[in-house]
Amino acid sequence: MQLHNCLAYAAALKRSDVIDVLLQLAEHDLRHREVIKLFARRNALILYEPTMLSAIVKCLPLIRKERNESHRQILVDVCVSAYPDLCSWQVKNALLGAQEDTRNDNASKNTDQNLRNLYYYYLSSLLNPNDGHEVARHDAVLVEVRNDISIAFDCYVHAIYPSNNSALVWPVAL
Repeated sequence: MQLHNCLAYAAALKRSDVIDVLLQLAEHDLRHREVIKLFARRNALILYEPTMLSAIVKCLPLIRKERNESHRQILVDVCVSAYPDLCSWQVKNALLGAQEDTRNDNASKNTDQNLRNLYYYYLSSLLNPNDGHEVARHDAVLVEVRNDISIAFDCYVHAIYPSNNSALVWPVAL
């Protein structure tokens, strides 16, 4: 079975139910298990190959739970390299999806802010003119979402820091 092709097609159709069934099948695949172990290692160099797709999709929810910012960013970089096999809606759901922890404290607010910043980083990397993906740059919805965030971010930074726009903070209003 071409698990990679099936997962990519199910993602293109936004069929989470089919993806869940395919991920259950993937647990019997040796390559899937090897890649899951690779993601658990902190300093592993991970270069995307299509055979890794099932493990990447399986590990997506772990990005929210990861406490180490640099490891989080590595996982998001792998998501960028897995595009278009890994759809942007899957990454968005993993980073900005429903919260399991509904506490209203500063720690959870900071985590939410960091995840929104990471999503902005993901979009920016995906659409980067030099290192991004050509297919992504032709996706009008992705470009529009990234531009909306950028404009809101720019307005927010200039309102808060009129002389210094180097701080990277997602607008709270979004």
